[in-house]
Amino acid sequence: MKHDSKAVDEHISQIPDRWRSLVEEVREKLLACIDSGFVESLRWGMVTYEVPLEVSGPTYNKQPLSFVALAAQKHHCSLYLMAIYASPEKREQLEQLFAKRGLKADMGKSCIRFKRIEDIPLDEILSMLGEYTVEDFLAITKTGRES
Repeated sequence: MKHDSKAVDEHISQIPDRWRSLVEEVREKLLACIDSGFVESLRWGMVTYEVPLEVSGPTYNKQPLSFVALAAQKHHCSLYLMAIYASPEKREQLEQLFAKRGLKADMGKSCIRFKRIEDIPLDEILSMLGEYTVEDFLAITKTGRES
């Protein structure tokens, strides 16, 4: 969904009612669990939590490194889990969480699509994200660039 907003709160206020409360709830939980070194911003039409360029140094696309992003799409919401996608072990752990809870994972390369909180193992995902510091994430991205 395209919005004209420049700030996160403004962006969220423009999300259709169908998804707004879901985005607000997930956002609140993300802010409570992730390392304070990740900066919340609005990029690519999504609420992103990223490593500022001042911390990461130059990137291939001259954009901050995105750790996680939250988006409201036309038919669903999405969580983009770059840190989990970058780790085969974490991705396997995520897939096992879905299976353990009897949920069908609607996953893309780095995203999970959902229509309700009950569609995803959110608490466990947040716990996994909470394990990462900015330094951990930078180490993972550095390893990925070197391979």
